[in-house]
Amino acid sequence: MGRNIIKQPNGLYAQWSTIVDDLITWNMTKEELIQWRIDEAAEGIREDVEIYIKSIELNTPKYSWWKTWDDVSGKMKKMVLRENK
Repeated sequence: MGRNIIKQPNGLYAQWSTIVDDLITWNMTKEELIQWRIDEAAEGIREDVEIYIKSIELNTPKYSWWKTWDDVSGKMKKMVLRENK
């Protein structure tokens, strides 16, 4: 989402969205704005991971280059053997 942070005349902060061409937040302290952005990012990450896990559980990997456990477990065995030498 395209947006910019604007300092208001009262010293608080607002965010302007170029998507909706309007304010999306206003009258926020620096700390509130930081937390709002952290929460927003965390929710996006949560949604992405849920989509990825669902595609794995349905055996329809999102990307052709994704590996399965069988694909990578051999490398783990080699790493363990090297560590135990």
